[in-house]
Amino acid sequence: MRKALALLAFGVAALAGGGIAQADPDSMDSQYLALLDRDGIASSSGAVTKIQLGHQICSSRMSGNSESSVVQFVYAYSHLDYDTSKAFVRDAETVYCPGYLGGGGASV
Repeated sequence: MRKALALLAFGVAALAGGGIAQADPDSMDSQYLALLDRDGIASSSGAVTKIQLGHQICSSRMSGNSESSVVQFVYAYSHLDYDTSKAFVRDAETVYCPGYLGGGGASV
């Protein structure tokens, strides 16, 4: 679990600055970016960093971290407020790991 949170920390730190890229409009990545846009989640990090962080969020969830601990982690180590951090995590779960949405997931 600590390794997953360490990887997540790297991604959250990168949320403040990074590269720019466009995702395929029919891809899961585009769906994720559209949800972030819908929720008003913007950053200077660009699409690549947001997508990487979305995958890291799901890796952390699949490693046994609870949704609330991941939300708290994103909140603590990013420029996002708590509600926005929660939306960021939920958007990642919705697209990349829907079985974990809302606190669900496999027992570890």
